[in-house]
Amino acid sequence: MAKKFTFKKEPRETGLAAIGSGEPSTIIKLEKKEVGLIASPNWRTQEKFWRIRLMVNREMKDNCDWEWITLKAKFEEEPKARAFLNEKFDLIIALDLRKADDD
Repeated sequence: MAKKFTFKKEPRETGLAAIGSGEPSTIIKLEKKEVGLIASPNWRTQEKFWRIRLMVNREMKDNCDWEWITLKAKFEEEPKARAFLNEKFDLIIALDLRKADDD
């Protein structure tokens, strides 16, 4: 089993889609599978903080066996969010993360 998360930057928006979008978000991976996202600040959030969103397995609800959760922690810089995830690795793994299918 992996002992830390890996990360992959999403591509930057271009053209009209880029208007109002800030930096690209970062995909959180565990054993080469997507388990969450470090969401970048943008015009919709009304904040200037990076947030961590994770896919967590849950009991079947509305024909879906997982859901997104957002951690309360906020970060001024994306590298701080990455460091937080790897510092709290054991606690976060205990959340029963859902591993998404391959890209």
